[in-house]
Amino acid sequence: AGRARPGSGRGGWRGRLSLPLALALILGGGLFLIDHQALRLIDRTLNPLIEAKVESIGNGARTLIDKALALGIPLDQLQGVPEYFESLQRHYPELARIDLESAPPPSAGNAAVPADRLWLPIPAQGPATAALVIVPDTRHAAAQIHGLLLDTAFLGLVALLIGFELLSMLTQTRAFRRAAEAPGAATGVPGPDTGTTGVSAGASLPAGQVRGVLFVFMMAEELNRPFLPSLTAQLLPAGAAHAPLLISLPIVVFMAIVALGQIPMAMWSESLGRRRGLMLGAGIAGLGYGLCAFADSYPGLLLARALSAVGFTLVFTSAQGHIVDQADPKARTAGLAVFIRAILTAALCAPPIGGFLADHFGGGTAFLGAAGLCLASLGLARVMMPATPPRIRPRAAGGSAGVIGAAWRMPGLRTLLLGCAVPAKLILTALCFFLVPLILAGEGHTLSSIGRVQMIYPLMMVLCVPIFARWDETPGRDPRPRKIMLGGLVAGLGVAPIVLWPGLGAIMAFLVLLGLGQALSITPQSSLMAAYAHRSQGRHSAQVLGLFRLVERGGSAAGPALAGALLGLLGPVSTLALFGLLTAGGALLYGYGQWRPASDDPGSLP
Repeated sequence: AGRARPGSGRGGWRGRLSLPLALALILGGGLFLIDHQALRLIDRTLNPLIEAKVESIGNGARTLIDKALALGIPLDQLQGVPEYFESLQRHYPELARIDLESAPPPSAGNAAVPADRLWLPIPAQGPATAALVIVPDTRHAAAQIHGLLLDTAFLGLVALLIGFELLSMLTQTRAFRRAAEAPGAATGVPGPDTGTTGVSAGASLPAGQVRGVLFVFMMAEELNRPFLPSLTAQLLPAGAAHAPLLISLPIVVFMAIVALGQIPMAMWSESLGRRRGLMLGAGIAGLGYGLCAFADSYPGLLLARALSAVGFTLVFTSAQGHIVDQADPKARTAGLAVFIRAILTAALCAPPIGGFLADHFGGGTAFLGAAGLCLASLGLARVMMPATPPRIRPRAAGGSAGVIGAAWRMPGLRTLLLGCAVPAKLILTALCFFLVPLILAGEGHTLSSIGRVQMIYPLMMVLCVPIFARWDETPGRDPRPRKIMLGGLVAGLGVAPIVLWPGLGAIMAFLVLLGLGQALSITPQSSLMAAYAHRSQGRHSAQVLGLFRLVERGGSAAGPALAGALLGLLGPVSTLALFGLLTAGGALLYGYGQWRPASDDPGSLP
């Protein structure tokens, strides 16, 4: 009974992490060498071709000027020359600069002549009285090659992560479990019928059954993060009033339906059976994403997003209910950790894929990919999850509203929800999902690069959540409230780099700090909510968790709408600052709420 489970403990954790890190280092090192060699190749072969192309463009412009001079138009009275030069620079990114100098070109062999520019005399025949000055941009080709290799690197990393998720999913198939349950099997993984009653046996099986299904399904929604705001802006009529608010509505509608549907969908999935509910939700969401792919109007996109949200909510509540229903009560936290890890890994893998697809093939193709992922998750649910009979819980006295009202009046719950849970979702959806891609697109960044930037937040969550979950503070004191308050402060103050030093680097720093702050607070928040659910003696735990999800998702829905309204009124910098202050202020409010008698302290909950 006292034998350690294989793979447990610090050594097992390091062993599981060593292979992915080694493969990532090998992949990154190989791509770095390829990038270095590609830049050397550009210097030797492409740069001369670029200079020849730029010279050809300049000769075409000089020919037009020569024709005007031949018609007797003086050089200083030529009209539309600057506008023509600007159009050339827009059409030819290899052209860094083209100007008309009134002085003749310098003589050949002059040491003062810069070597990085071309001088074309005007007129081309006869004594020159002016010159075209042309500067080629040899960095453009290098930037394109570098961007392509970055896409390859990130897609390779994503493929690596997806491979490990699929490998984890393989270990939960019936064939693998039968091999693990065979006498003398060396895996050390107890089967469901071996009579083992430990925490690992109770938690790993249901969580593992749904993890792969949830990972594939969540990737469908995460694909649209880099391009949805830009796609929405393209569907708006020209000159539409309140454009920032309208751009936010596809996200707002989705999040609002997810928020309002938490409790009814949880009950519906329970009456359908968790597997049937998940499969039905995946089918509805797939239909919604397919309609998004062919939406050619703003109202059509909103309706398709609403349908996707209905399916998403049913899948989410069915998967969560599958874990809560079947897991050993002592292992529910571990099961929900697996649940959260699948969501975060999907958020890490999908944005660069979605950005790449939208950048090269259009947003419709990315939405069709999302629909395909929904169908794949439907099939996986049919294979991976056991059929569960429908179940109708007896209605509690006073109805669900009475139960939710009693939960809302629990000491300390309101400050936890309004001070921490809601601001955390506000800043995540308003800034990370809405403002960040909108700002980066406005600055000219490609959708592929936006997708890579959006990997930062989930990457920090995936790396830091396990570390912070093991971080204990003073023995004998509950560290959860302090972790929650500190995480909110870090996330709120993370907007400071963008406010003080706007730019891509500041946005990346903000996403790092946001990920750190929310990684610190997400596990203790979930643990405290489980304690509140346990305080209701298990009879109304679904309603308590439903209340938490309702309020939390309400913050997710309100975030983009509030950001869109403030963006039109105050501009991006002030909007970012206000969201940061709101998040940090909520954390301080929650911390102030802890200065109360121990009997009212939620940290004293079991």
